[in-house]
Amino acid sequence: MKKQDQDQDNHSDLLFAELSEEMRQDQVIQFLKKYQYFIIGGILAFVAAFGGLLAYDSYQVSVRKGLASDIAQAQTLISEGQDDAGLGLLQDLAARTDFYGYQAAMILAKRDLADGDFEAARIRLQALANSTKLGSAYKELAEVYALMAASNNSLSDADAKRLKALAASDSAYAAMAKELQVAALVQQGQIEQALASIDLLLADEASSAQLKFRLERLKEALSKG
Repeated sequence: MKKQDQDQDNHSDLLFAELSEEMRQDQVIQFLKKYQYFIIGGILAFVAAFGGLLAYDSYQVSVRKGLASDIAQAQTLISEGQDDAGLGLLQDLAARTDFYGYQAAMILAKRDLADGDFEAARIRLQALANSTKLGSAYKELAEVYALMAASNNSLSDADAKRLKALAASDSAYAAMAKELQVAALVQQGQIEQALASIDLLLADEASSAQLKFRLERLKEALSKG
Protein backbone atom coordinates (compact mmCIF):
# COMPACT_ATOMS: atom_id res chain seq x y z
CA MET A 1 0.00 0.00 0.00
CA LYS A 2 2.82 2.30 0.85
CA LYS A 3 4.50 1.55 -2.48
CA GLN A 4 1.30 2.45 -4.30
CA ASP A 5 1.05 5.72 -2.38
CA GLN A 6 4.68 6.48 -3.21
CA ASP A 7 4.10 5.77 -6.91
CA GLN A 8 1.12 8.09 -6.88
CA ASP A 9 3.23 10.82 -5.23
CA ASN A 10 5.97 10.39 -7.83
CA HIS A 11 3.38 10.53 -10.59
CA SER A 12 1.91 13.68 -9.09
CA ASP A 13 5.31 15.30 -8.84
CA LEU A 14 6.05 14.46 -12.46
CA LEU A 15 2.69 15.78 -13.58
CA PHE A 16 3.19 18.95 -11.56
CA ALA A 17 6.63 19.44 -13.09
CA GLU A 18 5.22 18.99 -16.59
CA LEU A 19 2.42 21.44 -15.87
CA SER A 20 4.86 23.92 -14.42
CA GLU A 21 7.06 23.62 -17.52
CA GLU A 22 4.05 24.16 -19.78
CA MET A 23 3.02 27.17 -17.73
CA ARG A 24 6.52 28.65 -18.02
CA GLN A 25 6.48 28.07 -21.77
CA ASP A 26 3.09 29.73 -22.04
CA GLN A 27 4.34 32.66 -20.00
CA VAL A 28 7.38 33.02 -22.27
CA ILE A 29 5.19 32.86 -25.37
CA GLN A 30 2.82 35.46 -23.95
CA PHE A 31 5.75 37.66 -23.00
CA LEU A 32 7.25 37.39 -26.50
CA LYS A 33 3.90 38.16 -28.12
CA LYS A 34 3.39 41.19 -25.89
CA TYR A 35 6.88 42.66 -26.26
CA GLN A 36 7.96 41.24 -29.62
CA TYR A 37 8.28 44.65 -31.28
CA PHE A 38 10.41 46.01 -28.45
CA ILE A 39 12.63 42.92 -28.56
CA ILE A 40 13.00 43.06 -32.33
CA GLY A 41 13.71 46.80 -32.13
CA GLY A 42 16.37 46.23 -29.48
CA ILE A 43 18.05 43.55 -31.56
CA LEU A 44 18.03 45.77 -34.64
CA ALA A 45 19.41 48.69 -32.64
CA PHE A 46 22.24 46.50 -31.31
CA VAL A 47 23.06 45.24 -34.80
CA ALA A 48 23.03 48.79 -36.17
CA ALA A 49 25.26 50.07 -33.34
CA PHE A 50 27.71 47.19 -33.76
CA GLY A 51 27.82 47.72 -37.52
CA GLY A 52 28.39 51.44 -36.99
CA LEU A 53 31.26 50.73 -34.61
CA LEU A 54 32.92 48.44 -37.14
CA ALA A 55 32.44 51.05 -39.86
CA TYR A 56 33.94 53.79 -37.66
CA ASP A 57 36.98 51.63 -36.82
CA SER A 58 37.46 50.91 -40.50
CA TYR A 59 37.23 54.63 -41.26
CA GLN A 60 39.80 55.48 -38.58
CA VAL A 61 42.23 52.90 -39.96
CA SER A 62 41.74 54.35 -43.43
CA VAL A 63 42.41 57.90 -42.16
CA ARG A 64 45.60 56.83 -40.36
CA LYS A 65 46.87 55.04 -43.45
CA GLY A 66 46.14 58.12 -45.53
CA LEU A 67 48.01 60.45 -43.16
CA ALA A 68 51.02 58.12 -42.98
CA SER A 69 50.99 57.98 -46.77
CA ASP A 70 50.89 61.80 -46.98
CA ILE A 71 53.97 62.11 -44.75
CA ALA A 72 55.84 59.53 -46.81
CA GLN A 73 54.81 61.33 -50.01
CA ALA A 74 56.02 64.68 -48.64
CA GLN A 75 59.43 63.21 -47.79
CA THR A 76 59.64 61.63 -51.24
CA LEU A 77 58.84 64.95 -52.91
CA ILE A 78 61.56 66.71 -50.91
CA SER A 79 64.11 64.00 -51.69
CA GLU A 80 63.27 64.43 -55.37
CA GLY A 81 63.92 68.16 -55.20
CA GLN A 82 60.25 69.22 -55.16
CA ASP A 83 60.67 71.19 -51.94
CA ASP A 84 57.69 73.52 -52.36
CA ALA A 85 55.23 70.68 -52.81
CA GLY A 86 56.75 68.52 -50.07
CA LEU A 87 57.09 71.31 -47.52
CA GLY A 88 53.60 72.58 -48.29
CA LEU A 89 52.16 69.15 -47.58
CA LEU A 90 54.12 68.92 -44.32
CA GLN A 91 52.94 72.39 -43.28
CA ASP A 92 49.32 71.32 -43.77
CA LEU A 93 49.89 68.14 -41.76
CA ALA A 94 51.74 70.03 -38.99
CA ALA A 95 48.54 71.97 -38.25
CA ARG A 96 47.04 68.78 -36.82
CA THR A 97 47.29 68.07 -33.07
CA ASP A 98 47.57 64.29 -33.35
CA PHE A 99 50.59 62.03 -33.84
CA TYR A 100 50.79 62.74 -37.57
CA GLY A 101 50.79 66.50 -37.00
CA TYR A 102 53.55 66.02 -34.42
CA GLN A 103 55.58 63.90 -36.82
CA ALA A 104 55.23 66.45 -39.63
CA ALA A 105 56.25 69.32 -37.33
CA MET A 106 59.31 67.39 -36.13
CA ILE A 107 60.40 66.75 -39.72
CA LEU A 108 60.10 70.46 -40.50
CA ALA A 109 62.04 71.39 -37.35
CA LYS A 110 64.84 68.94 -38.11
CA ARG A 111 65.04 70.42 -41.59
CA ASP A 112 65.43 73.89 -40.04
CA LEU A 113 68.25 72.53 -37.85
CA ALA A 114 69.97 70.98 -40.86
CA ASP A 115 69.69 74.29 -42.73
CA GLY A 116 71.24 76.14 -39.79
CA ASP A 117 68.06 78.09 -39.05
CA PHE A 118 68.25 77.41 -35.32
CA GLU A 119 65.87 80.15 -34.22
CA ALA A 120 63.12 78.95 -36.57
CA ALA A 121 63.66 75.40 -35.30
CA ARG A 122 63.52 76.55 -31.67
CA ILE A 123 60.28 78.45 -32.20
CA ARG A 124 58.66 75.55 -34.02
CA LEU A 125 59.77 72.95 -31.49
CA GLN A 126 58.80 75.00 -28.44
CA ALA A 127 55.37 75.65 -29.94
CA LEU A 128 55.05 71.91 -30.55
CA ALA A 129 56.03 71.13 -26.95
CA ASN A 130 53.41 73.58 -25.69
CA SER A 131 50.57 72.60 -27.98
CA THR A 132 50.73 68.87 -28.61
CA LYS A 133 47.90 66.83 -27.08
CA LEU A 134 50.08 63.73 -27.00
CA GLY A 135 51.71 62.31 -23.87
CA SER A 136 54.45 63.91 -21.79
CA ALA A 137 57.20 61.95 -23.55
CA TYR A 138 56.35 63.68 -26.84
CA LYS A 139 56.33 67.09 -25.17
CA GLU A 140 59.69 66.43 -23.50
CA LEU A 141 61.31 65.27 -26.73
CA ALA A 142 60.16 68.42 -28.54
CA GLU A 143 61.40 70.54 -25.64
CA VAL A 144 64.84 68.91 -25.59
CA TYR A 145 65.16 69.56 -29.33
CA ALA A 146 64.03 73.15 -28.77
CA LEU A 147 66.74 73.61 -26.15
CA MET A 148 69.25 71.98 -28.49
CA ALA A 149 68.35 74.51 -31.17
CA ALA A 150 68.57 77.37 -28.67
CA SER A 151 72.01 76.23 -27.48
CA ASN A 152 73.47 76.94 -30.91
CA ASN A 153 73.13 80.62 -30.07
CA SER A 154 73.11 80.82 -26.30
CA LEU A 155 70.79 79.46 -23.65
CA SER A 156 68.77 82.03 -21.77
CA ASP A 157 68.50 81.74 -18.01
CA ALA A 158 65.01 80.29 -18.43
CA ASP A 159 66.28 77.75 -20.98
CA ALA A 160 69.17 76.75 -18.74
CA LYS A 161 66.79 76.30 -15.81
CA ARG A 162 64.45 74.13 -17.87
CA LEU A 163 67.38 72.08 -19.19
CA LYS A 164 68.59 71.49 -15.64
CA ALA A 165 65.11 70.36 -14.59
CA LEU A 166 64.85 67.91 -17.50
CA ALA A 167 68.33 66.52 -16.78
CA ALA A 168 67.41 65.91 -13.14
CA SER A 169 64.04 64.33 -13.92
CA ASP A 170 63.15 60.69 -14.60
CA SER A 171 62.17 61.64 -18.13
CA ALA A 172 62.98 59.27 -20.98
CA TYR A 173 65.06 62.14 -22.39
CA ALA A 174 67.00 63.03 -19.24
CA ALA A 175 70.16 61.57 -20.80
CA MET A 176 69.77 63.82 -23.85
CA ALA A 177 69.35 66.80 -21.54
CA LYS A 178 72.51 65.88 -19.61
CA GLU A 179 74.47 65.52 -22.81
CA LEU A 180 73.15 68.87 -23.97
CA GLN A 181 74.31 70.42 -20.68
CA VAL A 182 77.83 69.17 -21.41
CA ALA A 183 77.66 70.60 -24.93
CA ALA A 184 76.53 73.96 -23.54
CA LEU A 185 79.48 74.02 -21.13
CA VAL A 186 81.88 73.29 -23.99
CA GLN A 187 80.31 76.03 -26.09
CA GLN A 188 80.75 78.48 -23.22
CA GLY A 189 84.40 77.52 -22.91
CA GLN A 190 83.95 75.90 -19.48
CA ILE A 191 86.08 72.89 -20.35
CA GLU A 192 86.94 71.80 -16.79
CA GLN A 193 83.28 71.80 -15.81
CA ALA A 194 82.41 69.92 -18.97
CA LEU A 195 85.02 67.24 -18.24
CA ALA A 196 83.76 66.88 -14.67
CA SER A 197 80.20 66.43 -15.94
CA ILE A 198 81.40 63.86 -18.45
CA ASP A 199 83.12 61.85 -15.70
CA LEU A 200 79.91 61.84 -13.65
CA LEU A 201 77.88 60.59 -16.61
CA LEU A 202 80.45 57.92 -17.45
CA ALA A 203 80.29 56.66 -13.87
CA ASP A 204 76.49 56.66 -13.88
CA GLU A 205 75.14 53.13 -14.40
CA ALA A 206 71.99 54.62 -15.90
CA SER A 207 73.95 56.09 -18.83
CA SER A 208 73.48 54.06 -21.99
CA ALA A 209 76.34 52.51 -23.91
CA GLN A 210 75.73 54.90 -26.83
CA LEU A 211 75.85 57.92 -24.53
CA LYS A 212 79.07 56.73 -22.89
CA PHE A 213 80.65 56.13 -26.30
CA ARG A 214 79.90 59.70 -27.42
CA LEU A 215 81.07 61.15 -24.12
CA GLU A 216 84.34 59.21 -24.22
CA ARG A 217 85.05 60.55 -27.71
CA LEU A 218 84.22 64.08 -26.56
CA LYS A 219 86.38 63.71 -23.45
CA GLU A 220 89.28 62.51 -25.58
CA ALA A 221 88.90 65.49 -27.91
CA LEU A 222 88.66 67.98 -25.04
CA SER A 223 91.64 66.48 -23.23
CA LYS A 224 93.78 66.94 -26.34
CA GLY A 225 92.73 70.57 -26.46
